[in-house]
Amino acid sequence: MGAKTSRKRAAPDVSYGKNDFVYDKSFKANKRARGSITQAISSVLSNAINRSDMVGCLDPKGDGNCGFRAVAILVDSNGTRYEDEDQYLCVRSKMLEALEKYKHLYSRHFPAFQLNRLEDTLRKGLKKTDIAGWFYEPDCAHLVAGTYNIPVCLYPSSEAEHPSINPALTFLPLNLPKAKSTPVAIHIQNSLNLHWYAIKLGVNQTNLPTVYHHYFNIDGKLEEYELYWNKWHQF
Repeated sequence: MGAKTSRKRAAPDVSYGKNDFVYDKSFKANKRARGSITQAISSVLSNAINRSDMVGCLDPKGDGNCGFRAVAILVDSNGTRYEDEDQYLCVRSKMLEALEKYKHLYSRHFPAFQLNRLEDTLRKGLKKTDIAGWFYEPDCAHLVAGTYNIPVCLYPSSEAEHPSINPALTFLPLNLPKAKSTPVAIHIQNSLNLHWYAIKLGVNQTNLPTVYHHYFNIDGKLEEYELYWNKWHQF
């Protein structure tokens, strides 16, 4: 008998998420995504998101970790994106480290910040066998901003959206990033409080949601906002 010929199966054309996320490699900053918005996402997409600015959208696995999976797929750490679906575990771990580092600031400046609940949420999901703690707002979003030193934009479902009651919000980190280049936010869309989607916008982002108002209660933050965060008139 002749020797068996082994054939390797070609890898699927997906990036940064393997089987849990499908991210078209043809999507590039400032390139319009054609036919990329699924009906499920379109039905809940916030009015604060300009569809023409979207270059991609991702539907994380709905296992209770979807919010953290959305963060993992969007966040840029030292110029290198997370490369596989399980990096939401790394997101949880890094958020725990940041919580320990900044909890005294959060408790001082944000009285409504639920430190114990947040820590419990992050720990429930550090192992794949855990029943995952749910990514909730505003605490998780604020901590993601502080963990990765980037703006985080959260969007409510369109049907639950109201400018004065349940608006889209931007959460800014407590510290300025070392690099003073134009800040690029990450965008996460809520779906009826049952799921989170990752939304990818182009690099030149404008008309970002209003900044979470408690941020300006901290001394010096209004000046930082005017001199850096809104220097490029993104808000």
